Amino acid sequence: MAYKRLFIGSSAEQLAILSKVEEELKDVAICIPWTKAFSINKSALDSLIKQAKLSDYAILIATKDDLVKKRSKKVLSPRDNVILEFGLFLGATS
Repeated sequence: MAYKRLFIGSSAEQLAILSKVEEELKDVAICIPWTKAFSINKSALDSLIKQAKLSDYAILIATKDDLVKKRSKKVLSPRDNVILEFGLFLGATS
């Protein structure tokens, strides 16, 4: 059985959830958590683009990690990097 590559992204605050997702899926996919996806000699964006090209699937864990002011209201929002990664991986599927 050929395993599919699965990128898992999250904020640093949600590493416990990321670990649980990786643990649950390790028997059905080659899991690549964001913590192991970056190359020393490449920019973060270059490393993410490479992962988007190599991965068959991605899971992005978007949780309310940041307090932001939006139209005079304070709201909780996912980390910007998780939203960026979602768009990057979504665009890579085209």
